[in-house]
Amino acid sequence: AAVARTKAAPPAKRKRSKRSLKGHGQLIEICAASDSPLGNVAAQYPGLRVHRVTEDQDFSNPATVEAISRLIADNPGISIHASLPCTPWSARQYMNIKKHGAEYLKELEAKREFSRNLVRNFVAVAEFALIMGGHVSFEWPSNCSGWTLPERTEFVTRHNLIKCNVPGCMYGVCNPQGEPYNKPWTFLTSSHTLAGGLSQRKCCHEAHAELQGGANTKKTERYPNALCHVYPTS
Repeated sequence: AAVARTKAAPPAKRKRSKRSLKGHGQLIEICAASDSPLGNVAAQYPGLRVHRVTEDQDFSNPATVEAISRLIADNPGISIHASLPCTPWSARQYMNIKKHGAEYLKELEAKREFSRNLVRNFVAVAEFALIMGGHVSFEWPSNCSGWTLPERTEFVTRHNLIKCNVPGCMYGVCNPQGEPYNKPWTFLTSSHTLAGGLSQRKCCHEAHAELQGGANTKKTERYPNALCHVYPTS
């Protein structure tokens, strides 16, 4: 997987957020669905809250980034999670380039630059959240070529973020027939507790199902509730 080429330093001992901080128990979820499972699960725990930043709010807009920064400033100890759109970096783009040629590549490069801007915005608010006593986490599919972006690798190294490979099949990701589907996620986090929770499940399946159709693939983008329950306890 492309992410394996990112070398992160051994995780440094990081103090947990103080429970006395105003933002403790709050999470900003960037590029979230309006009904994201993380927010739904958090609502089941007293004292926890997820602030969703949806596609309609446009994380590429400087005004949105500023609003997130104000939320962090007003709630020291608040944490951040992001799963930015990753289509420009998906493995299928190699085939698309061969199939559609130079014109497609030109359009793809524009989309990738837009994606890099989102990564820069994430790094900016994540740096601030860490300064204010919160934790940060980020997720993309493990085979995403965007893991090698210098904006990301420098941030990972600077803060000794912990890498966790998470097999979606062990959290209930499956095809419509209920057969386990190999959905490999990679998470980066500053939280040792969250990293420990995410790393507990290892794939034990001898075989995985295939997904047929884009609609079925789209459904696997949402985090299973079992995975979301790791966050409130971390």
